[in-house]
Amino acid sequence: MIVAVRDALFGDIPALAALEQASPETGPVAIEVRPRVDHFRLAARYPGVRGYVATAPDGPGIVGMLFASVAPTRLDGELVPGAYLFDLRVHPRHRRRGVASALIGHAWERARAEAGVVVAWAAALAGNVASRRTFRRAGFDQERQLRVRMVAPGLSAGRPAVGLAYRPAAAKDLPSLAEALNTHHAGHQLWRPVTGARLADELAVLHHAPEDVMLALGPDGGLVGAAGAFDIGRVAHLRLLGLRALPGGANWLLARLFRRVPLRPLLVRPALLPADGATATAELLRALHRRSPRTTPALAVTIDPLDPAWPSLARLFGVSAGIHLLARSDRQIDMGQPWHFS
Repeated sequence: MIVAVRDALFGDIPALAALEQASPETGPVAIEVRPRVDHFRLAARYPGVRGYVATAPDGPGIVGMLFASVAPTRLDGELVPGAYLFDLRVHPRHRRRGVASALIGHAWERARAEAGVVVAWAAALAGNVASRRTFRRAGFDQERQLRVRMVAPGLSAGRPAVGLAYRPAAAKDLPSLAEALNTHHAGHQLWRPVTGARLADELAVLHHAPEDVMLALGPDGGLVGAAGAFDIGRVAHLRLLGLRALPGGANWLLARLFRRVPLRPLLVRPALLPADGATATAELLRALHRRSPRTTPALAVTIDPLDPAWPSLARLFGVSAGIHLLARSDRQIDMGQPWHFS
């Protein structure tokens, strides 16, 4: 099928919402997403963002969408122009007709022509074979599997970490937090450096404030860790359609539970987990969750197993699922360094 791809316009907002509702996330966790805010506002959490829509030749309706964020990106120790592709959706009646490939190809070519990007990447949940296959056909053939670690910090025992204190951040802390994040992630592939102003903008877009970031402070008052809360329930209503991510009957039990109880996960972003071990990490996440008591009693952290914080996080009570980052670049990306999920 031949499709036309154009820039998304504010007038497309109702059609994008309808497309989102008709195209639930698939894979090991099937979720229907109903945004409470429009796609343009939600996408603005990323810098240099632009949306694209695909229309079918037999009508004016929108059959697919994709957003792209272009910003300076860490790649093999250098800062280069990079593009993160996200929110790819294709209406079920128009799948397997080249719509997704047309959107991905258009976004890549525009980013190359207008910003000179040398790397682009996207994410797909483990088990979403169709999405991974689509991106690989589009040249996104360098792949890395990260872990989405769902932890219940309240169930993680351990002695209190000595000498650490925890408090909510304030606006004046954001520049120092940005500097610490950039230092920690300097060796991560696909990290995009942040500023205090950028962190403030992202929090505001997601209906959060600096106080929704919890800081861990050492004996000298210096910053040793931080974790920000992203309560999805503030920007979208989620409904679980199916679950195949966990062992045995746990899928059936949790699927039934979350069909009755609102699914309101708390994502941890930004994440700068303490280097003092699992106990300090658990305390930081417990302090973070206490600020959002109405959310699901677990926190999700997306992390590369090569990240120095992974061993501490893996020791906390919880379960893990996979998420794949697929990258396209003329360079061969060094797989010996951790990758960062935007």
